[in-house]
Amino acid sequence: MDEQEWQQENAMLALRLNRHLNGAGLVYRGPAEWSERAQAEPVRPPGDLIAGAEGRTDGELADHANVRRLLTEQLLPSDVAKPV
Repeated sequence: MDEQEWQQENAMLALRLNRHLNGAGLVYRGPAEWSERAQAEPVRPPGDLIAGAEGRTDGELADHANVRRLLTEQLLPSDVAKPV
């Protein structure tokens, strides 16, 4: 994965997460087409976003633990949230 692909994948994950936070979790200043693409997609379930984040290596997603914590603590019902 080259640098631009890495940046785009991380930005798309952040944009998808932000939709669950009603736009309040991210100040996005990247390419407009990425934001537009994320907005045009159906909202993905939090579990799918967790699985996508977990599928990346720690080197590809340095804030992996923070993403998982955000998803499990804030987006998933507490009865299905798994400890980090």
